[in-house]
Amino acid sequence: MENINFLGEYALRLSSIDGSRCLCHLIRSKFSLFTLGRGGAESKHLSVKLVPDDPDSMGLHFLSSMQCYFAWDPGIKDWVVGNGKPPEKYIPPEKAEIYSEASSGPSSEANMIHLCYNRTEDCSPSSSRFVPWGARPSAAFPDSKGPAPEPLRGILGVAFIKSANVRYKGCKVPPHYPESPGIKGPVPYAFLLEVLQPSMLDSLPGSNKRAR
Repeated sequence: MENINFLGEYALRLSSIDGSRCLCHLIRSKFSLFTLGRGGAESKHLSVKLVPDDPDSMGLHFLSSMQCYFAWDPGIKDWVVGNGKPPEKYIPPEKAEIYSEASSGPSSEANMIHLCYNRTEDCSPSSSRFVPWGARPSAAFPDSKGPAPEPLRGILGVAFIKSANVRYKGCKVPPHYPESPGIKGPVPYAFLLEVLQPSMLDSLPGSNKRAR
């Protein structure tokens, strides 16, 4: 996994709360920013709009309006993954206006994204196998204020919504489990993005592929 950054291309397999799966592609020669999150028709800044979970008794959703971004960083020559609204340096000038009113992102751990690294065996079974965003220092971004984006190399999975109460169409959302080798243990999250090498795609069964 450490050498997955070969041409700035990754494939992401998204498992959603509605039971669907699709493939998304990060291709730096075509674009430099890719975003996922819950949003309405006005959320033009989202590359992929995730299926919304049911509102709770207060009318609130566990899935916040802006969850996650992937951005190409020319300095480290790799994609980075982060929480909430991308930093301005990653927003293309022609897209600045549509991002101006985007949510700054989730503030609670339950709504933050969680990362699965390539050494999951270092985690004890009693603790989460995903590290809450910001809990792991980033040598690539030592001067960053707030949650820093993380280089995608060495990351096997990105998960959303750490909660046992997520519901979809009146039913409790079952946990999603990974298919990629190296992600160990149960994954009690409603959304799961697995990082794939393009060489793995030919062996996958038919999927709803989204080229991004």
